[in-house]
Amino acid sequence: MMSKEKVHKAGRNLYVTSRKVTFDLDIFIVKFPPWEQENEKYKKKILELREEMPKGFDMQKDNTSWHSLYSLHLDHAKTFHPLVNFTKHTCEYAARNILRKPSSFAVYNMWAMTYDEGQETKIHDHFPSSLSAVYFVDIEDNAAPLIIGEEEIVPENGTLIIFPGQAPHYVPPTEGKRMIISMNIEGDSKEKFKMTQMG
Repeated sequence: MMSKEKVHKAGRNLYVTSRKVTFDLDIFIVKFPPWEQENEKYKKKILELREEMPKGFDMQKDNTSWHSLYSLHLDHAKTFHPLVNFTKHTCEYAARNILRKPSSFAVYNMWAMTYDEGQETKIHDHFPSSLSAVYFVDIEDNAAPLIIGEEEIVPENGTLIIFPGQAPHYVPPTEGKRMIISMNIEGDSKEKFKMTQMG
């Protein structure tokens, strides 16, 4: 384990020390079972939204890809509900059966992105989200990978990637077109609240 330390002056006689710490984190990868029929619907809706709002909306201004609003799961709930529900249940499965820490989860942001040749997403993270997810809707063979930390993930249609919200990730300039859906997910661990009732 390696750490880098930096001292921040937070006020008069108040200093906060931050340390960059690297450690292993789990990434969960799963195929969305009805991806072939669902992706046709998602692609159609995303292209409609891109035509309605060609400039897009992205809070990270140095990205060059097109970006929808962050409320797809609310504005188009009927269309995207199957993916939202599957993502929620996958997070709950991973928490219960892999991490052994049962939790319930909810998707609170959802947005689409499209990349044409040469477009990219700069390195960033999704803190304070507990988890984040990327779902691949329409990917050409020579599309750029998703890079999470030092892990390079080759995109594949119908695959859902779930990872810690604090994990830095980016997409380098792409050759092939890529269309994805991203999500931010929050957890509510009932096990944490049980501790307050002990003793």
